[in-house]
Amino acid sequence: MPHSNRRRSVPAACVLCCLVLGAADFLTTRWGLTSTGTAPLLGGPVSWRLSQWSQNTDVIQGGSSTANLRGSTDNANNGADFFGSLEASEVGAGWAGVTLKTAGLPQPITDFKALSLFVEKGDGRQYSVSLRALGSMGSFKFRFKADKPGVYEMPFKSFEPILRGKPAPQPAPALNMARVESITIEIESGQGNEKGPFELSLLAMEGILGKIEKDKGPPPRETRWVCRGCDTMNNVELKTCMRCGATREVERVEVVEKARAEAKRRSGVAQVAAGKISLQSASAKNVEDSGRSEVDFMDARAPALCKPFDFVEPVSGAA
Repeated sequence: MPHSNRRRSVPAACVLCCLVLGAADFLTTRWGLTSTGTAPLLGGPVSWRLSQWSQNTDVIQGGSSTANLRGSTDNANNGADFFGSLEASEVGAGWAGVTLKTAGLPQPITDFKALSLFVEKGDGRQYSVSLRALGSMGSFKFRFKADKPGVYEMPFKSFEPILRGKPAPQPAPALNMARVESITIEIESGQGNEKGPFELSLLAMEGILGKIEKDKGPPPRETRWVCRGCDTMNNVELKTCMRCGATREVERVEVVEKARAEAKRRSGVAQVAAGKISLQSASAKNVEDSGRSEVDFMDARAPALCKPFDFVEPVSGAA
């Protein structure tokens, strides 16, 4: 009987598993929620907050471009349409966008490392998503071409600093997410866009959870390496240590100890050899000095030895 009861409990577990998988498949297909690493910000299961968006166009510089954000005509997908007209000819360079304060988002933007924008339908033009920090004159912008439906991922580290519509002079300040106060969906002239009406149909915007990876920059140039066998510093061009002959890849303790012993042995041999050379040099010098002294002595005695004796005649009658 216990075995029979266990058999009857298996179908219930299978049904529960199917329900969970079915719900996950529904979320993936319906809202693009592929993992727990994302959170909805606009559209999908949350509101677009249409009443909180404001226009941001070239009207402030005498232009006549327009931009609006309205709910999608297809109420089933809870999407939004970004549309308007770009009239760049009147001011030379125009733009049209809509802006939302990040305080209106359901989750702090500092929780994310990137944005995902779900595009239902595009018109082939180039659009951008911009982030502006509190008190900043410039912005950070990510451009994309809406030529087909899909998901456009926008890592915050790929947002470019922009000042007065042009790339900001370098070195530009880094994007500080803690100070970002607004997000803008925008279209600009001069980016392959002609004047006239535009429309971009959006499904949702999500945040990808995580921390922004800092750019480490290029590694410092290596000019020296230290031998692990004998602690000698070598030029980077050398493949083996100039003292002990160990390679740069020496890592094992026994190899290091062997290399150190070899270095000490070579050093001792070199010192002994140097000592022998010194002794030989001293001995040779002593012999040379001794020989030179004998020669000098003989040279000094030579005149006396070679000098003829004076002949003294005997005195008569001395006998």
